[in-house]
Amino acid sequence: MTAAGRLVVAAISLAAVGTIAGLVALARREAGADPAVEVVAPVVETESVPGTGDAADDVAIWVNPGDPALSTLVATDKTFGLLVYDLDGRELQRVPCGRPNNVDLRSGFALGGERVAIVAASDRAADRLLLFRVNPATRRLEDVAARSIAIAAPANGLCLYASRASGDVFAFVSDMSGVVQQWRLFDAGTGRVDAELARTVRLGRGCEGMVADDERATLYLAEEVEDVRPPGGVSLWRLGAEPGDGAAPVAFATGLFADDAEGLALDARADGTGYLVASDQARSTFLVFRREGDHALVKRFRVGAAPPIDAVSETDGVEVTALPLGPRFPHGVLVVQDDANEGGRQNFKLVPLERVAPVESDSPHVMR
Repeated sequence: MTAAGRLVVAAISLAAVGTIAGLVALARREAGADPAVEVVAPVVETESVPGTGDAADDVAIWVNPGDPALSTLVATDKTFGLLVYDLDGRELQRVPCGRPNNVDLRSGFALGGERVAIVAASDRAADRLLLFRVNPATRRLEDVAARSIAIAAPANGLCLYASRASGDVFAFVSDMSGVVQQWRLFDAGTGRVDAELARTVRLGRGCEGMVADDERATLYLAEEVEDVRPPGGVSLWRLGAEPGDGAAPVAFATGLFADDAEGLALDARADGTGYLVASDQARSTFLVFRREGDHALVKRFRVGAAPPIDAVSETDGVEVTALPLGPRFPHGVLVVQDDANEGGRQNFKLVPLERVAPVESDSPHVMR
């Protein structure tokens, strides 16, 4: 990164004033930064992933029901396996398990007579579904897959969906040909989890980033192109998330991304409002859309530097929770993958959510 680039991404926050605001204005004038793109500052970065090169990708947030300040991040290293971090960015656990690409979780899954947080990941090494539970006492992952579950090949995107209609939990998995599979997860009766294919949708365009809106029974997908950019640009897509939904996918946000639309995350509020956050990887920026209505674009932002934490570039995976996670993240947290972590291998940055999404509603946020 050039000196000018480092100046542009100097540490600021949405609430910064005085000297910091002056430095930001100076940086924008000197480097020609787009004033329409806000710059927010991270407060934590995780330890680097063990893999070298393009290794880190996606992340999920487990909210500790006993003490939210002891919540954890579950992240993927595409060369190694899964990693568990605390909210200070310290590594708590390494789980060698192939080449997991995307990861997601849901709390309240019925397993062995109790409700657990189920974690799923897509393994590109064997095109299979990885399944774990979170042990709330240790905050560590425990393998609960009943068998090797073959999924869409090559295994790429993944997210979970908890149906309000049936109570079932589903895993959506995608490949770069545009095939999206929906798998129903269930208790195999031995304290382990199995899955059965419930639906296959052919989007016709490759996608990786996905997130499900449980309350609205909607799946959102981020279009990813490898060779030829489609006319008008890539899109985000929405699709009914219930197995019986037959309506065709609907495109929106077309032409707003420089190249690929990458990671997707959802700030879901109980009154039906909230925000959808998408990574515009080529521009190293993020787009925030309204959850409701026609998903109007609210703003663009980038994650700048807050020394000794460097700025974020070319993000793949992104995740968000608007639940309070202790004094450092009283309104929730945004977690983003950093493609080029200065001074180390790839890692993840944490930003207080109020710097990204307006705190404008008294409606409670939704537990995932």
